[in-house]
Amino acid sequence: MSIKSKIPRNVTNTQLLRSMASRRNIKLETTSKGYSNSSVALTATSSEISGGHGKEHEHRSEVIGNTKVEIPVEDPNIPSTNLKPKPRGIIRWFKYLPGRFRNYWHMVIPLPTPDELERREFEKLENYRNKLAVRECRKYGRLISEKLAQLGEREIVGNNTPGKARKIKKVHFSMYSRDQLFTKLILRVDTDPRHLPSWVRLSDLGRKDFYSDEMLPTLAHYLVFQSNRAGVFAVVYRAGLDGLPEFVAAKDIWNKIPTNKPMLTFPVGYGDNSQRKDVDLDDCPHLLVAGSTKKGKSNFINQILGFWLWRGLTKDDFQLCLFDLKRGMEFSWYEGLPHLYHDEEDVVELEKEKARNSYEDKDRDKYEPVYIETGIIEDLHGVMPAMRRLRKLMDKRLGYIKDAGHKDFNAYNNAQHSHKKRIPAMVVIFDEWARVRLSLGTEPETLLAEMTNLARAAGMYFIIGTQNPNSAVISPLIAVNFSTRVIFKCSVGGSMSALGDQSACNLERAGRAILQDGGDETKLQTPLIPDGLLRAVVYKAITGKDKKFANAVDLEDILQYSLDNLDGLLDITKLFTIFREKTVRKNWLIAALMEAEKGKTIFELSGTPYRVGPRGHHTCRQLVKVEG
Repeated sequence: MSIKSKIPRNVTNTQLLRSMASRRNIKLETTSKGYSNSSVALTATSSEISGGHGKEHEHRSEVIGNTKVEIPVEDPNIPSTNLKPKPRGIIRWFKYLPGRFRNYWHMVIPLPTPDELERREFEKLENYRNKLAVRECRKYGRLISEKLAQLGEREIVGNNTPGKARKIKKVHFSMYSRDQLFTKLILRVDTDPRHLPSWVRLSDLGRKDFYSDEMLPTLAHYLVFQSNRAGVFAVVYRAGLDGLPEFVAAKDIWNKIPTNKPMLTFPVGYGDNSQRKDVDLDDCPHLLVAGSTKKGKSNFINQILGFWLWRGLTKDDFQLCLFDLKRGMEFSWYEGLPHLYHDEEDVVELEKEKARNSYEDKDRDKYEPVYIETGIIEDLHGVMPAMRRLRKLMDKRLGYIKDAGHKDFNAYNNAQHSHKKRIPAMVVIFDEWARVRLSLGTEPETLLAEMTNLARAAGMYFIIGTQNPNSAVISPLIAVNFSTRVIFKCSVGGSMSALGDQSACNLERAGRAILQDGGDETKLQTPLIPDGLLRAVVYKAITGKDKKFANAVDLEDILQYSLDNLDGLLDITKLFTIFREKTVRKNWLIAALMEAEKGKTIFELSGTPYRVGPRGHHTCRQLVKVEG
């Protein structure tokens, strides 16, 4: 007899159904009407699934030295699980009491945010520097007072009464101070006549260099006496002659720039009294960057672009057109960047075809192509077509702005409430303008002078870089539109042409520059952007993902320092001690020197080729000059 016949169909209660089946000796069985299990045994290995072994550095497994890795065998006498009973009652309450207190405490006083932790670290560093500055000022003040007492007539205080010490009246200081970067110490002289020796004249301290020169061997630091309405000050330079920092990290100065600055603002560097100098490209509106080889010109241009990308400016904010006449050596980092402006492929092919047809047909006038094939122009053949395209883009932009009833680019964008209707700014950069000017004649110069006169109204800005800014390269026709200039160390003629004086001839080190803005000249130390930071910034701008690159400082900069200060000796301990403050890791430094030694890489240092020589049993690596 079937089950269906024994059990009525209208029974829906499960308990009633089980009771009825048990009374009638019916065995109930359930059958699933769902899908059957379709799982298959996994027989493939991980390498077959992923497609191959990883090639990244973290995926490799190497033996460290001659050590053997032994996997410990589990002890069978140790319990394989936790056999301790969980606490109960009052014991459990006391055990978890500290955690509850901690949770309640965090509810009342929340944990600090990363910004708050960074602010606390900054305040801690500033407090430490303030205490250290006071201790150093007291030491320098005592040395200065004793030296001034030796230079003048000793004024004896007191008489020859037995039992009373005879004292010498010395100069005292009423205030101690320092600059922001802790490069200078400022001591204010107590100008009260009762506290000054009778022979001391305050006007002589600030006017004569005699006292400053005499203090140098005593303090082992440069000192300058300055006098103004606030009093007489003794300024002690902790490093260098002018108090400028020897090194400025790009990431450090980037973090100090407020977010409310204009869009095209970029940092130039630190000047006197640790004052940060920022410049808005829209106020320039065109920038001239000049300097000799390896003095910081190309690094400064890359620092500007890197800061804009690090700030988060998108392709809707600004576009780039880069002229790299060094065969793509300087701007190769930016390939694939969405900010690069270029024409469509069919437009480029059409322009090239017109140029070929006009060249073959001698009866017709030669057609001048107008196109930008890629956002980075690397050869001379693409310079003039790109500049003609920029001229057409400028005219097109000016037409849009005029039809909308506005007078310039900024007024047009401010009136557009929708971001889609706004026009992005365009920055055009020539890394080596001298090759364009000397190879193509006056045509690009005339076209550039015509564009720079009207480019700011159209939202187009030009940055020109050159090694020798003489009159043959930067003629008065275009120099008048480049009022803002950043000049690194160059020749006498270049300094006279760019600045009107010889202030750029005697700059001490790489990265030191003269900023001329509106007739004012400021001596600055420009920031250094390492390759690792620039790669990370460009990578994030292209992919939207963060990625860290190992090298924080270029190896070539470390080798140049070794050549200048250590006679070419590459002592790992000394170099790491010097560059550890510049976020250089010791493992990276060792690996970079080993790779340079094995690959026999040639480095151009101070105009001379060098390679990294091998290390000996008792000697470190050193730079070896390459002959021939």
